[in-house]
Parts: sequence; C-alpha cells; structure tokens
Amino acid sequence: MELMRSWRVIACTMVALLAAACSTAQTTPTTPLHGLSSSVGLSAASPQLRTRIELDSTRVKAGTPIHGTLVVTNHSSSAINLTKRCRPQYEVTLTNSRFPPEYGFFDSCVDAPFLIHPGVNRLPIEVRTTYMSCTETPSTGSVSSIPKCTATGFPPMPDGRYEAILAGQELPLPAPVPATVTLVGGG
Repeated sequence: MELMRSWRVIACTMVALLAAACSTAQTTPTTPLHGLSSSVGLSAASPQLRTRIELDSTRVKAGTPIHGTLVVTNHSSSAINLTKRCRPQYEVTLTNSRFPPEYGFFDSCVDAPFLIHPGVNRLPIEVRTTYMSCTETPSTGSVSSIPKCTATGFPPMPDGRYEAILAGQELPLPAPVPATVTLVGGG
C-alpha cells in the first residue's frame, strides 16, 4: 500500500514538473472586486476591434467548467492579423479580491496568423473553476496558498462571486467588460 502511494506521489510530481516545463503560469496582485483590472497581458489593439465575453452560465457549481465565447468584432473592411512575433494566446479566467487570476500559456512560439475577419468572430472559451495547482502533501508548519489535491485532481475554487476577465500573452485586443460569475457548492 505504501509502495503504491509512493508511486502515485512520484507520478503526480512528474506530471507537475512536466506541466511546469511546458507552460508559464501567471498571477497578478489582488485588488477589490469593484476595482479589478478587466484584463491581463493584453497589448495595444486596433481601434477597429471590440470584444465581449459571453458565458453559457454565470452561476455554476465550483469545479465545473463554464463554456462560452470570446466575441471579437472587427469594424474594418479587412482582416486584422493579431500575430506580431508569436501567435498570441488567450484564456478567460476568474478573479476576485481574495483570488488573483491564474492562467498559463505554452512557452512555444508559433508564427501562424491569428486572423480576425471583418464582422463578428466567435472564439470558443472554457473558464476553469478549479485551482491550477495542488499538492499531495500540504505543509504542516505554515499556511500554504496551494490547496491539497482531491482524488480527481485539482480542487474547486472557493464559493463566491468572481469576475471573468480576459488574460493574454502578446494579445492585441481591447479589454472586454468582465462577466460576473457566482460559484456555489464546491469549495
């Protein structure tokens, strides 16, 4: 039994190290909910572009992903390529005054075009309602901000009210208005 647990810890550690090697997680300092930034990691955008976040649900059980759409409207008559050096990466993530936004992107640079065509462009999104990391062995001496893993992996975020914001890496889009999300019955 102890041997099985040891192998499980080793396997989880290897997966965590591999994930850390392949991605870059980012967080930002917390601020009051009403004063939160509506985005992170965005760069200067064309004045012809507008964005908005549409979520299939705004009240979900913590731990359940939220599906939705990042709607990007191009008011010009030609396509706008968002790729400058590397194809920009993006995700919509949750934040509030106690929970800074967590997001991660692959470190690879792909120079493929990311075209926003004239009119409405609908980009599918999935908003996580779980932590991005956890530990098998929580610290005993001090308070840790890393929660204990559950039997199925990453634990759900704490219940409460959050703002869904756009996070990007080299993403030249205007910040959309955050969408309010309520998590219940999970953490």
